[in-house]
Amino acid sequence: MIWFQQMMGQSKMKRLNIIYILLIIILLLLPFSINAFEKFDGNIFKFVKQCKKFSTRHYAGRNLFISIYCNLRLALLKESPLPDRILCGKDDFLFYCKRDDGDNIVDYQGYIQLSNNELESIYVFLNSFYEWLKQRNIAFYFIVAPDKQTIYDDKLPEKIKKIGRTSTDQIIDYLIKKGIPVIDLRHPLLEAKSLFHFDLYLKTDTHWNSLGSYIAYKSIINKLANDGISIKPITIDLHTINKKQLTILEGRGDSYKMMKITKDPYFYDADLHYPRDYTTEYPEGEVPYPKVTVTKNNKNTIKAVIYMDSFFCWLQPYLSNTFGYTYYLWEYLYKTKKIEKDKIEEIKPDVVMIETVERFLKYYKDIAPIKIGENSGKEMQDDITNMNMS
Repeated sequence: MIWFQQMMGQSKMKRLNIIYILLIIILLLLPFSINAFEKFDGNIFKFVKQCKKFSTRHYAGRNLFISIYCNLRLALLKESPLPDRILCGKDDFLFYCKRDDGDNIVDYQGYIQLSNNELESIYVFLNSFYEWLKQRNIAFYFIVAPDKQTIYDDKLPEKIKKIGRTSTDQIIDYLIKKGIPVIDLRHPLLEAKSLFHFDLYLKTDTHWNSLGSYIAYKSIINKLANDGISIKPITIDLHTINKKQLTILEGRGDSYKMMKITKDPYFYDADLHYPRDYTTEYPEGEVPYPKVTVTKNNKNTIKAVIYMDSFFCWLQPYLSNTFGYTYYLWEYLYKTKKIEKDKIEEIKPDVVMIETVERFLKYYKDIAPIKIGENSGKEMQDDITNMNMS
């Protein structure tokens, strides 16, 4: 009986594959039929030549075809149409897996290991900045936002097997032993996952949602408060969490956007309510995205400078309600390899944070350390002014 059911299941899958292939062939031929036959004048040789020319230059409905193809492959076969970028998991979870953008699934499995020299390079850079800030009585925190698969490894496909520790395990352990103030957000998010009956990450997107980012935010602010900074997190009632469909980003997660799927039924968020008592400025403009965001409120005089990536966009409303002044620099530090010391000297913040998503953490090995004894432009100008006054 079991053998018969297995055979029936295999037969059903074969039929689905055949239907899928036929639909793809029809969709492939349809644009040619519409465009080419409109120009057919009876000369078969000329027609073939026109078809060849047309296929290299134009393809009517190309975007529509790609969208239909991706929808069919995902809906019928439960396969990713972009396997080099998107991995299909369980319960409609999608995972980002691009090799040249962090290679996070391979890293999660334990196949990427850093040498002691590479670990030391990361430490030397962070420690040089830490010491530079310490000389100015500025608190420093290095924050690691976990990748989706770290929190939802149970949603990964069965074929993804873990063989050892990740590069993040290596780096965070090394930095903490060396005395770098690291805020590792993996632990509070894993704990929250077991407490809440609501997702912490978006199913069809790389990022955490409002609930996941709030858990991260509270962990950060509680750590700062425990270290003596006079600040406390805003409080949100999490006893009842309602679901709301998101309309931002064209109403679809970045995974669906990459696959050119227009309708995303899984792009929903936790409907959290809290005050937004702050003003926002964009000193360098908002296109294509605000590289610099400055927020202000009258709650306190504490200033923060935050180097961030897209994950911290979800924390901005919370943090902006908390710090009296916040300077956000949306910049991938592992790419720019540059700390704006002059800007920090100008703002004179109480705290500086560097946040990075987990998959980029290993790239910090390529950032050169800050020269602690080297004066910034503002410091040099102050020295010259003081010399002239004396």
